[in-house]
Amino acid sequence: MSGRRGIPGLKPLIWREPRGPWTLAAWLLAVAWPPLVITLLLFPPQELGVALGSDWRLTAMVVGLIGVPFGIALIDRERRRGVAPLTRLGIVWRFVLFGAVGSVIGELILTLVMIVNRFIGIGDLLRAASGAETAVLLYGVGFLPFAMLVGASYAAWAGLAVSLLAFTPKPERVRSRLGLLDDE
Repeated sequence: MSGRRGIPGLKPLIWREPRGPWTLAAWLLAVAWPPLVITLLLFPPQELGVALGSDWRLTAMVVGLIGVPFGIALIDRERRRGVAPLTRLGIVWRFVLFGAVGSVIGELILTLVMIVNRFIGIGDLLRAASGAETAVLLYGVGFLPFAMLVGASYAAWAGLAVSLLAFTPKPERVRSRLGLLDDE
């Protein structure tokens, strides 16, 4: 353990008490990813709403509102089982993993929705196939790296916020010098 003391983020953590308010504060800070907040303030969206053609920043914030509590619940479940993550770095990495995988899955679902939308909206089978091909190339291939990059970055911020606000370092174990506090 002496070799790991110099590396930040590797100390064992416990939930900060009382759990509810700290987890709520972590959730709100995690959703307020600075690039989203700053760009929403500087360049407000033209229309409010979360639809296929709306502003991606609003969609990302809605996904963050839903995804962060889901990530906290998964981390809580893993900690109860005693598996992982036990450190700040572990929590951040777990959020990055969840965010990257979740953004890829979300982008693929969006691609499928666009393909189905093309086939339903266009009566001609050949034109619908052409539109589906365009949707696959744009959304399934072209935007996939961008979605994964944004998802992983947003999730890294969320993991950092959760690990800093919802958790606190585990207190050092007090060792008895006289044998009075030994474990029995």
